[in-house]
Amino acid sequence: MWLITCLVVAAILAVTYLRKRHKQPTPFQKLALPRQEPSPQLKAKLINAVGAEKAEELVARARFGDPGKTEAYYWWKAVKLNRRE
Repeated sequence: MWLITCLVVAAILAVTYLRKRHKQPTPFQKLALPRQEPSPQLKAKLINAVGAEKAEELVARARFGDPGKTEAYYWWKAVKLNRRE
């Protein structure tokens, strides 16, 4: 019984580790991702709404905890964050 419990716990830990590892891009994948620039309209929309300094702060906040996305995604997410505030 003790052995079965240990095997089940080990299997759960292995699956959890592999899921977390799979979600995060490797350093090579981060370099290979396209650095798609945001459209000028999207940048202007955010900068006009909050100002340049606040816009950069929102984009930095959007980058936090979400590695491996394109620059356009971070600007889009910053617009969404601004709407929430």
